[in-house]
Formats: sequence, structure tokens, C-alpha cells
Amino acid sequence: MNRIKVNRLVLAGVVTLLTFIAVEFVVESLICRPLFGRAIEEWHQTLNLAEWGIGNSLLNVLIALVNCTLLTWLYAALRPMFGVGSRTALAASAFAFFFIAAFAINGVNLGNYPLQVALIELGYQLVELPVAILAGARVYEGSA
Repeated sequence: MNRIKVNRLVLAGVVTLLTFIAVEFVVESLICRPLFGRAIEEWHQTLNLAEWGIGNSLLNVLIALVNCTLLTWLYAALRPMFGVGSRTALAASAFAFFFIAAFAINGVNLGNYPLQVALIELGYQLVELPVAILAGARVYEGSA
């Protein structure tokens, strides 16, 4: 249990990313659009950010894959302390949420984006992170 299985780690990272994307799509279409009348991408457009090209999109997906693999690694590293299963996955997602929240607070403080957008994004993370890491943990443990 103390050794991290690298081949399972990469596979679980991919599953974590795909789950994250699927949950975000569902949450945005069921909550954000009806509640706020527009998608989060439309909120981002009001920030006057530069247009993305294919290179930006590919880099974004690569970074997301690395981040999801690191979150799965965090789950695997926490297993000796918390045991195998959902409790450890939820501990990893709580750590990730507080890490993301710290960056969001700093982004608002620096004026990079408005507080309302940061709060909406953090609301997404409260749903997306636990579900995605739980799915990745199941794959990592080989039960999916």
C-alpha cells in the first residue's frame, strides 16, 4: 500500500480529468446558466481577456491533466495515513479546494477577476473536486 503505482496513477489522472470535465458541464448547464442567465465562459468574456488559440487550449488541457494526476498522486500519498477509500479521496479534495481558494482570493485581491466570478468558480470546485477525485481513486485502486 505504501508504493505508488505509476501506471495506475496516470490512468486515474486521465479519469479524474474526464470526470472533472463531465461534472463541470453538468453543473454549468443545470445551475449556472439557469441561475445567472449565462455560462461562466460568458462571465470570463466580460473580463476582456485575450482570445485563445489552439496552442492555449492544448496547454490548458495538458496543465489540467498534470493537475489531475497530481491530485491522484496526493490521494495515493495520503493512503498510508488515512487508509484506502473515499475518506482519503475527500481529504485530498479538501486540500485541493483550500489550495485553489487561496489562489482565487489572491486573484480577487490583485484585481485579476471580480469576487462574484471567483465565488462561482469556487462553488463549482466544491462539487467537481470530490466527485472527480473519488472517481480517480476508484480507478487507482483498480475497482473500476
